[in-house]
Amino acid sequence: MNYARLAIYGIFILLVLALPVAAQQPPPTPQTIVEYGPPDELRGVTKVFVDTGTDAEQRNKIVREIHKKLPDLTIAARPEETNVHLRFSFKETNFYGPVYPYPVHVSLGASRGEEGIGIVLVILGPERVRVLLSAKDVQVSFLGREPSVNFARAFVRAYERANGRTRK
Repeated sequence: MNYARLAIYGIFILLVLALPVAAQQPPPTPQTIVEYGPPDELRGVTKVFVDTGTDAEQRNKIVREIHKKLPDLTIAARPEETNVHLRFSFKETNFYGPVYPYPVHVSLGASRGEEGIGIVLVILGPERVRVLLSAKDVQVSFLGREPSVNFARAFVRAYERANGRTRK
């Protein structure tokens, strides 16, 4: 009888101690609402923010490529300065297809690499964004352009079309 009472008291104490821990869980964060719009919404934009996380080298490549064709477009230093953001990141992925080892011998197989993912979005509010352009790219050989440069060029093309500019 004493063992049963001791077990009940032990469970009760355990539950009492567990309640404050359970109450400390943070409330669920609201999920960002994503809308989709045409790249034509870039019409009249004069300032953008380029976000590559901590990868300053990729940011510099994107900014350099944009300034080649759009020297009048201002690149913001802080995200609060504009609501148009260009976000670029890499995701490690597997590629399946031809593999060209040295000496030249083609075979099918898998290899690992990085896929560049870029999006152009308008920040509408703290939990709401509108995607205007998205691009994925993979550099399959050292001779090809980097995905960040291709993303910057895709943005430049969309910006020129939206603002009625033609290529020189």
